[in-house]
Amino acid sequence: MFKYYIDEKKQITITGYSGHETRLQIPANIDGYPVREVAESAFWGAAQLEEVIMPESIVTMSRRSFRECANLRRVEFSKNLTSLPANTFTECYMLRELKLPKRLLTCDHVAFEDSPIARIEFDKEVKEVDLELFRANASTIEEIVVEAGHNVYRVDDSALFQKTKEGEVLLFCYAQKYRKTSGYDKATYTVLDGTVAIAQEAFKNCYNLGNVIFPDSLKRIGAYAFKGSAVEEFVLPATVREIEIEALLSGSVFLARRRMLRSIKVSAENPVYEVNGAFLMRRGEHTYAAAVYFGDEMDVEIPQGTTDILDGAFMRSNIRQIVIGDSVQRIGERAFEGCKKLIRVKMQDVTWYVPKTTRGMDYIVSEIREEYLSCIKICADGRRFDERKYDALYSQLELVSDRILVAVNRLKSGCHLSNSMHREYLGYLKEHDWESVVVVADYDELEGLELLIKTEVVGEHNIDRLIERANREKKPAVQSYLMNYKNQAFGETLTDYEL
Repeated sequence: MFKYYIDEKKQITITGYSGHETRLQIPANIDGYPVREVAESAFWGAAQLEEVIMPESIVTMSRRSFRECANLRRVEFSKNLTSLPANTFTECYMLRELKLPKRLLTCDHVAFEDSPIARIEFDKEVKEVDLELFRANASTIEEIVVEAGHNVYRVDDSALFQKTKEGEVLLFCYAQKYRKTSGYDKATYTVLDGTVAIAQEAFKNCYNLGNVIFPDSLKRIGAYAFKGSAVEEFVLPATVREIEIEALLSGSVFLARRRMLRSIKVSAENPVYEVNGAFLMRRGEHTYAAAVYFGDEMDVEIPQGTTDILDGAFMRSNIRQIVIGDSVQRIGERAFEGCKKLIRVKMQDVTWYVPKTTRGMDYIVSEIREEYLSCIKICADGRRFDERKYDALYSQLELVSDRILVAVNRLKSGCHLSNSMHREYLGYLKEHDWESVVVVADYDELEGLELLIKTEVVGEHNIDRLIERANREKKPAVQSYLMNYKNQAFGETLTDYEL
């Protein structure tokens, strides 16, 4: 019935199963040797199994141990099991209830993939739970049961809490009325008095959560706590001291807006946070940091006196242009992550063009664009933009328009521009002279066109050809500019082309 091997420690690892039982009790010993491990894929596809009881001798399970046990309804785990690796119970379509082993420390986020876990129970002996188990099954969990009098955890009808010396931490909101939009009105969640922290991802993908009320006891909001929720406004009490990255950035591609956050209000008595225009600012002894931008304006200027722009401050915002003043001394590496519309960044009177890099769906942000966005930084040597990385990324650009605008931008500013990159940028513009004229006219108008003339991308050698093409492709503004330039530069007043 069992396939197995005996290792050098005289312990058994089960590697396969050929039985037909519906209720299987795995023995603690086989031929006098203790059963310690269930190997990878050992019970994969055992469709007849409905119930499995493990002995306490088992301490390890490997990937896919019980994958595709389509009729498995109940598992009694070994109390000594410490981890559940990837796909351990994937595609067990009848498995709806779990009672956690008391020593379980880690659970891979796909351990129960495509298994409709609705109820999770743990008793007094469970001292630590891996929240990945709950996050990965958030769409199906309907009930979490904690034995009464538990020293570490407790639940109410909506969330799991952890007890700490400081107070309670809200770990995970599981109630489906906050997660499923179908059949529910937008819901409000009131965080219980005495809650001191909201854990990382606690309300992540609560698509139906439209409002949240914080207690005066709240001190910390963990990273991504409300990511994917529908909350548009947050009101922060005086007690809040720490807000981690993307904690308040609600919204999702599955909701009305990719970025739902519209307003943040802060108690006037809060000594750490305040609102300045459309910015949530964090005050320090010697710092004044932009923590979150929640406005709708597309052209933005960082508030005066700002010293830091924190990670995630503009994450997924719709800004198109930003001015960063000289007071800013530090910029987080992920400050502008996901800003799909940002194309102009002004620092120390130099305007940098951020390539679009992709066509197509509105919410896509390519990896190469994220690399360009990460150039918006204060470098270790004091440079207020990483133009070296900016130049190094040039060869990876695919859109002709991007290559043109980056080249014009660098030739215009000239900041720390090497001779080799100067030649590469100029060579590309000369090779694509017509495209350069059209793209620059659309983006940069007069200033960019003057650069093309100054660098001889446009000149006597090609002016007639460019005018003819502008006429043929019905670009009257470009044609007019080129004809005026020809007349002024070469003293010619007649033309064969009609405007």
